[in-house]
Amino acid sequence: MTCPGCNQEIDPHLRHCPVCGVPLSEASPAVGDASAAAPSGLRVSRAKKIVFAIGSLLCLALVAFINYFATLKTYRVLTAESLGFWIGRCLANFMVPAIVGAIYYKLRRRKRANVHKIFVVSMWAALLAIIPVIGSFRHNPISQERQINERIAALAKEASGQIPTSTDTQPWETAARGFFKDVIQFNKDYTNDSAALDHAALKENLQPVSFRNHQEMEKVASQLRAGLAVDEKYASLDALLQKMRRHLEAAGIPKEEADELMNSVKTSTDEYLAVRQHLHKTERDWMQAAIDVYAFALLHESQFTLRNSKLIFRNGDLSREFNAKMKKATSLRAAFQNERKNFLKMQQEKLAERGLQRSDFVSANDSPPQQKKLESNP
Repeated sequence: MTCPGCNQEIDPHLRHCPVCGVPLSEASPAVGDASAAAPSGLRVSRAKKIVFAIGSLLCLALVAFINYFATLKTYRVLTAESLGFWIGRCLANFMVPAIVGAIYYKLRRRKRANVHKIFVVSMWAALLAIIPVIGSFRHNPISQERQINERIAALAKEASGQIPTSTDTQPWETAARGFFKDVIQFNKDYTNDSAALDHAALKENLQPVSFRNHQEMEKVASQLRAGLAVDEKYASLDALLQKMRRHLEAAGIPKEEADELMNSVKTSTDEYLAVRQHLHKTERDWMQAAIDVYAFALLHESQFTLRNSKLIFRNGDLSREFNAKMKKATSLRAAFQNERKNFLKMQQEKLAERGLQRSDFVSANDSPPQQKKLESNP
């Protein structure tokens, strides 16, 4: 007989339809009373069809929604290529359950209404779309970033000799350790070159006592020029980044992966490097302005005398010009000192984000006084 609920062929001796569950005693009564229970069976069947249809649409929407954000994560924006990627992911989620379901129903010889089959396939498709999302939660980017930062901090300490060198877990770790060694040596070279300067003379720059005679002015001016040369020498970090690239190549990392790593480093350090370059420009500006002050004083040393810690010029125009140069130099020096203070604060914050501090870039073999100098070096 045919079930009035789902129109499937069933055994006439059964009391309930094995497909849709409609009671046959109500849906298909004895002859002469054919219409007595039919409305009740139709109402149940229609309700299930509505539930299956709504469930299928919800699953379809969920699959489309999840794959949409997966596409944006990969391509950032929707283009013709990314749209094809999105549609392909959605079709893949439905294709596997549809094939498996068709094989299952055929082997088991079980008949189901089409709306029921579509609902089952949609549920499995939604599950296949959700599984990667669950996996991404298990591999939380925040947790991964924290682990990477902890590893980077350990590599910096290994490079400085503060802790023993560990076994590499990633190919880039050897390159990172080598990069930190280069940074430590860079700071050490800067400190050694700075230590060779006459800091007593530099300390007197722009002070009245530094203008007491020709020899004193020449000494301060020459030390300012030497200090400016040192700062110019260490103003750029390009050499360190080039060394890091060579470390990556030596580690056998493919070019595409090396490019990605270098771009990541550049992106994360762009703000720091920009502030550092501006700081060095400010330092060069004030030192050059100070050198100009001494060049002017040396040129006109016969036109002034030092009296009561003041330079007294015989010519009013020379006095005004000297005062203007002095005001410019002292103003630029104050601006540099303020920017350097802010830079060191930002540097400490950036290092702290990576679980680092300035002492991590000091060799364990350096003496305490030298370590103190290195730690204060920007």
